[in-house]
Amino acid sequence: MFSELADAELDLLLGISLTRELAAREVLFRKGDQGAALFGILEGSLRATTTSAHGKEVTFSVMGPGEVFGEIALFDGQPRSATVDAVGAARLIEIGRNDFLRFLDAHPGLAPKLLTMLARRVRRTSELVEDLLFMKVPSRLARRLLILARLFGRPADPGVRIDIKLSARDLGDLIGASGENVARQLALWSERGVVAHADSQLILLRPEALEELADLATL
Repeated sequence: MFSELADAELDLLLGISLTRELAAREVLFRKGDQGAALFGILEGSLRATTTSAHGKEVTFSVMGPGEVFGEIALFDGQPRSATVDAVGAARLIEIGRNDFLRFLDAHPGLAPKLLTMLARRVRRTSELVEDLLFMKVPSRLARRLLILARLFGRPADPGVRIDIKLSARDLGDLIGASGENVARQLALWSERGVVAHADSQLILLRPEALEELADLATL
């Protein structure tokens, strides 16, 4: 988001920012809290979730280094629209609402990037709803693993390692399924040589098999 700023402008931005550190599972803010800051992820990963009136939790996204979030409540002054917590230990940059709005006034070129961020949030929500309505668990899980591989993947021999620790429950939250169902599906794929576990991380041994599953609406 800030990649096109000059060094002097970045220094000004850093001058109005704070650094926050979160432990694994620590909540940064909850849905309904007053939005008073914008955040950027320096290290680690965080997830954004919401909970229905009946207590069902749905995870909108898992975010990694370089991503910026918290912009919705920042601009409309309304309460936070989701709960955000750390998947593992994380380090963030935090910029207060008033400071950031003044910075944005001085750097209007940031506005199109903020609109792109907002559009991306809406698209992610739409995709999640579509997956829940039309795809069964194996297809939803395959699609989510491929997305995580794009965001957090690094080459393995063979395949791609998802460089983030996510339990079966975490993955279940991401796709709207139980951790037990996810664990069973991962065990089946492990037997077939599609995925493997190493150091509490998943390795996609045959991403092409998951791509085929992700394209199917029923399995």
